[in-house]
Amino acid sequence: MTKKILIISALDLWSLGTKTGAQSLWRTLEGYAKSGWEVYFLTSNKSGKTDLEAGSLPIVVERFDFSLLKNLAKLKFLGLFFRSLGWIYFQIAAIYKGYLLAHKHGINVFYGYEVHAVPAAKFLSIIFRKPVVSRFQGTLLSKYFDHPKPFWKLRNWWHILALKLKTDLVIMTNDGTRGDMVLKSLGVDPKKVRFWTNGVDRELFEFDPKTTNIKRELNLSGDDKVLLSVSRLEKWKGVDRIITALPLLLKKFPQTRLLIVGDGSERRNLETMVDNLNLRKNVKFLGAVEHDLLPAYYKLADIFVSMYDISNVGNPLFEAMVAGKCILTLDVGDTDKFIKEQETGILVKDPLPQTIADKLFELLERPESISRLGKNAAKSAQIHLWTWETRMETEVREVGSLVGKN
Repeated sequence: MTKKILIISALDLWSLGTKTGAQSLWRTLEGYAKSGWEVYFLTSNKSGKTDLEAGSLPIVVERFDFSLLKNLAKLKFLGLFFRSLGWIYFQIAAIYKGYLLAHKHGINVFYGYEVHAVPAAKFLSIIFRKPVVSRFQGTLLSKYFDHPKPFWKLRNWWHILALKLKTDLVIMTNDGTRGDMVLKSLGVDPKKVRFWTNGVDRELFEFDPKTTNIKRELNLSGDDKVLLSVSRLEKWKGVDRIITALPLLLKKFPQTRLLIVGDGSERRNLETMVDNLNLRKNVKFLGAVEHDLLPAYYKLADIFVSMYDISNVGNPLFEAMVAGKCILTLDVGDTDKFIKEQETGILVKDPLPQTIADKLFELLERPESISRLGKNAAKSAQIHLWTWETRMETEVREVGSLVGKN
């Protein structure tokens, strides 16, 4: 009998469009489909830009949206109110549409992907008496455990609810945000928790990408020192920290170039910052780049730089390791469990512009250190990082074992 899974999420298949941005959700859908499951995906995004790719696999995509409430949630003083209304609307719509899908297709497992979707998936699992899985890409709540703020629980109530809801399996991504600690503090049964890192598309980096055309387009010369940032352009990703350190570095290495891969709500602000610092000749915004093309940009880079607020253990850092890049990253969360100081990279304790510039200067002065750290990072990735295939095979096996238990 073919197993059938309904995956519900407020996220889209890819975070920045077809084959661009975070790939975790797409890899999850793909993993189940390639393992012979019928996959039904319910998302609160109306774009539909990535449905064609899903159609090449046994994946059915169903969409709804609440764009007005999403826009109102951005208001400074009433944002919490409208976010709460949006959460309520999401639950009603997801439960209604999820019920129709489950009733029609005979769903075996309900799967809530991230905090908005877990309550709806849980509710449907109760109605149909089927197992339910909660899945999180990490958590931003760990910062409040270290530095509590007034009313933080009220402002994050739907996060806490989703994490505490009892499900048959809790999959928390080990992305350095200490999700295992957060779940434990909230009283989640550790026997039901799987604390796994994401996988890496290692095969993508096994071939030598051609960079001649890209170098020509970016007007890069052999004397240029290339820094690379790969992330969604949101405030907490800290790309501004790299930009503000650049003028200090240019005093000693005027041929330094910064390539910024990614897009997001902060792009306009970052571009304005670059203009105000008169860095247009040194900084290039490349926008969202298809994942299959990323190895070429990693190859061009001398140093991969990541300055996220809470943790830097994301897929870009893993990819930089696999690509054998020298890594400079902010030491926050559990980042130091993946990057070892002076062994597989350089950890920055203080994200001040002068500190970042000094660390980059030390590296660029010693090319042999850049080479050594990159090679060590690649060796560490080979030993410690999963491929996406292994990661999803492990998950599908665990979730498959739930079928028939309820």
